[in-house]
Amino acid sequence: MLVGTWHIILWSRNLLITTIADLDILIDKLEASQPIKTEKTFYEWVKDPPDVQCPQLTILSAEDSTKFELAYRLGASGRAKSIIGKWDRGIDGEYLWRLAPTLSMQLCVSYGETPNPALVDTIVLTEIGSIPPCDNVIVLSKRFDPTHVSSVRDFLEERHVESAFNKLVKIHCTMNEINTNTITR
Repeated sequence: MLVGTWHIILWSRNLLITTIADLDILIDKLEASQPIKTEKTFYEWVKDPPDVQCPQLTILSAEDSTKFELAYRLGASGRAKSIIGKWDRGIDGEYLWRLAPTLSMQLCVSYGETPNPALVDTIVLTEIGSIPPCDNVIVLSKRFDPTHVSSVRDFLEERHVESAFNKLVKIHCTMNEINTNTITR
């Protein structure tokens, strides 16, 4: 079901300022051959979240344990970043997304590929290992046109997927960037 390349079109703000910010820092450390630690520095705690643009998730196979690649660009600099890790499927339908040696997320599919036109070629993953549980959301889609993103967001707002303190954030990416596949490493 999840095999292939997906655009990340929406995600929860808390996910961005915690997990994705941590991942961005870890990628920098891995590139610089610096040690990976579970503790954060004061700078890492107060640093603004990255301006992630055009994130793509590629899941390589339908096996219970497979590799994935997460690739994105940073807004102001346009610098491309990516990481390869493991994507494990549990026996009860949950997924363990091992983003980095010290960073992982436990996810389940909340909505996906239903007859609803808002969710055609779209999968909504919920982080079940977060506190509070099921508060963080990642929306994957094969399509990235603005009309589709808006209809998915409307669908999720109707179902109260976001909270007042954890809004869904639209991902910035232009159609030209998607069509020319400008994420290069």
